[in-house]
Amino acid sequence: MMTRKEINRDDCGDTYEAFERAVELVKTGDLDEAEQLLTSLASAGDYQYEARKVLGTILLRTGRFDQAVDCFAELISESPGSESASLGLFHALWELGKTDEAFAEMRRYRATHESMEYRRLLRDLKAGGYAPPEL
Repeated sequence: MMTRKEINRDDCGDTYEAFERAVELVKTGDLDEAEQLLTSLASAGDYQYEARKVLGTILLRTGRFDQAVDCFAELISESPGSESASLGLFHALWELGKTDEAFAEMRRYRATHESMEYRRLLRDLKAGGYAPPEL
């Protein structure tokens, strides 16, 4: 595995290739190396927003829910219509036990967008015996 110093965008050629490499690392479970590469991409280049979304997912998968909340909230402030950022924020808040805030985010997003993912999520919660608030 490469160290933080050794990983930079130049290792992969252009920014697109670096981003694709990082996504592949996430898929194969090498979250540490992916996080290092995505952190580099998140600060500059054409894939800043996408890199931060994937970083948010890594934060969720590694149990850093407070950081994930901050990451996804920032993404939503830049792009309120991002379904993936909204869902990421919902899940991070849920994991922190902040269910009222999680459902507030669901309501915010669903007020202006149709979402099959939120529909599925609500269905699964109800099937599991959880009674979500009226949305």
